[in-house]
Amino acid sequence: MINNNVSIQFPEGWLREQREATYAVYFGDSGGATYSSSTAYGVQSSCIDRTGDGICSVGNTPDNALYSQIQHVFAELGGSMSIYTGN
Repeated sequence: MINNNVSIQFPEGWLREQREATYAVYFGDSGGATYSSSTAYGVQSSCIDRTGDGICSVGNTPDNALYSQIQHVFAELGGSMSIYTGN
């Protein structure tokens, strides 16, 4: 994680309290889990176009992923959630 409080504006409104991280993000990843070493950190939401080409490039690029922190997601849902870990 490189920034823990990012806001980004879309035509529909603002996406606030996002975390910015340097990992590959691909189209269709939105809504998926953001995790590392079997620890859930959040839900993939968007990315920041650092290259200025109007799209979020994939792979090892200057574009950075944005995700909603897991505690923020749970707070917005208004309850608890069971997560299946495969065990």
